[in-house]
Amino acid sequence: VDIDAEARAIDSDHSGQIDFTEFLAAAMDRRIEDRRELAMAAFRALDLDGDGALSKKELAFVLQGLGAAEEALARGDGDGDGELSFEEFLALLRLG
Repeated sequence: VDIDAEARAIDSDHSGQIDFTEFLAAAMDRRIEDRRELAMAAFRALDLDGDGALSKKELAFVLQGLGAAEEALARGDGDGDGELSFEEFLALLRLG
């Protein structure tokens, strides 16, 4: 898998960054939420410290910005703990 090519394909506005909307569009387009094992692999790749949750810092790193991370948390952090669990991550993907 060519990660750079995948990232360029997801970057629909060709800004050089994957924003929150592009990330969700890519995830929904591939129906990742219907394939739990694939969603778990994506979640683990995003969980940089391996603690089982996606923090604002991890989301900001992956989504190329604090604003996108805050938007992801605002939309997906159901229990208000400031992180996304795997189940919250799946729910966020379903929201599109």
